Amino acid sequence: MARAAHATTVPALLLAGLATLAMTTPGPLAGAIPVRELPAGGTAGLLRAPLWTAIKAPLPAGAGTSPDSYLYSMACPSASTCAAAGNYVDRAGTSQGLLLTGHGSSWTATKAPLPAAAGASPSDVSLFGVVCPSAVACVAAGSYTDSAGNPEGLLITGHGTSWTAIEAPQPPGAAVDPDVSLSAVTCASTYLCVAAGSYLDSSGNYQGLLIAGHGTSWTATEAPLPANAGASPIVGLLGVTCASASQCIAVGYYTDSKLSYQGLLLTWHRSSWTATEAPLPAGAGTNPGANLSGIACPSASICVATGAYMNSSSAYQGLLLAGHGSSWTATKAPLPAGTNADPAASLSGVTCPPASTCTVTGYYSSTAGQQGLLLAGRGTAWTATKAPLPTTSTDPEASVGDVTCPATSACLAAGAYHVSSGESRGFLLTGRGSSWTATQPPVPANAQPGSYVEAITSVACPSRASCDAAGYFTIGAAGDEHAMLLTGQADSHPHGQRPGP
Repeated sequence: MARAAHATTVPALLLAGLATLAMTTPGPLAGAIPVRELPAGGTAGLLRAPLWTAIKAPLPAGAGTSPDSYLYSMACPSASTCAAAGNYVDRAGTSQGLLLTGHGSSWTATKAPLPAAAGASPSDVSLFGVVCPSAVACVAAGSYTDSAGNPEGLLITGHGTSWTAIEAPQPPGAAVDPDVSLSAVTCASTYLCVAAGSYLDSSGNYQGLLIAGHGTSWTATEAPLPANAGASPIVGLLGVTCASASQCIAVGYYTDSKLSYQGLLLTWHRSSWTATEAPLPAGAGTNPGANLSGIACPSASICVATGAYMNSSSAYQGLLLAGHGSSWTATKAPLPAGTNADPAASLSGVTCPPASTCTVTGYYSSTAGQQGLLLAGRGTAWTATKAPLPTTSTDPEASVGDVTCPATSACLAAGAYHVSSGESRGFLLTGRGSSWTATQPPVPANAQPGSYVEAITSVACPSRASCDAAGYFTIGAAGDEHAMLLTGQADSHPHGQRPGP
């Protein structure tokens, strides 16, 4: 059975401050992280001691003289080609979608095309997810505001400099101004991709949105809900993945008849979607504020979902779900030693290489401030590790987001933390289980003095010898933010330190 292509989503935790918001609202905390793996055969040399090189991402013609630009997602379908998606500001001060294709130090930038329905003056274009079911075909998902001021969903298919855009379709009964938002996209094959998000119906309710298809042919479905859903629900889908060409799972949240937020699991099998309310661990509050954002399926019969819920003391806890279809088991995420008396925690990324343990990322509150969290396990058995940082910080506000495991014994993760000045710094982690090493990635060559990496939003490992990462850095004292790309080449030094077992 062919493995599903990587699922990608809106990057959560781009800045550690977003984590604080996630503790109090059930909205998008983080995206589904793909099941990504390479052939078995030992730890990749790259992950022994990566030597990272950084470049300033190229921008399309018409970019502003000091354009703010960002990369939110990347996918690498082969060892020689990757795609990255985000946005930039043009000379007119309008946000435009950004598509990059390439690898290493060679990338080509393309302004994202828009549908004809966008009108003469579209605005606020941004691409949050990109997935490549083959080396010559990719799908990007995002949003734009049309000339009438209506937010619309955006689906773009192509590769290199050739891309075709369509306005995301909406189910029957959508509002005139549907306020479509797409937060995740995955491809089970070159002929079947699924995008997930939300839209506004004609009654003014936000509903879950599922769009399946490829190329210019897509069909929209309103997400079904469990029997206890409220009459006027609020629904959002934050992640989606496909375990096979006939089976996909989407995750998110909905409000029940008591107006409480609950975790939502949606399973697609060949032709239709079914909804399941996410179970919660013992000690959950009566109004749990639950949400699910991460999903990975190491096989067609078992998946792992991640998110958060509130306990009876109204403190957010990390939520782990293992199961499939309508049968799921809930586990409260364990935390490392040194947590607060009533700690807050939330989970975001998850990756599950076949025949190996899963790795989950997130954050938790400790006596020394918010820390990055790494979990290893599967099912109901998990161990927790505090994420190391490249340098000490008195108030780190740290979190860990995207993660990938290019070998069964080594992984690469991206995070962010605050330095003493309060500025955000992106960092990279290599390791596995309870053993991780933190690295402060470099800024591009010839960057102005005072430049620093602000966020690493996405990581991918197209081969055992190299990995890629995307994000953005702050340029010198001016404070402009610019998209950047990182490539980690394997260190051939015989004494390179192996960070994980």
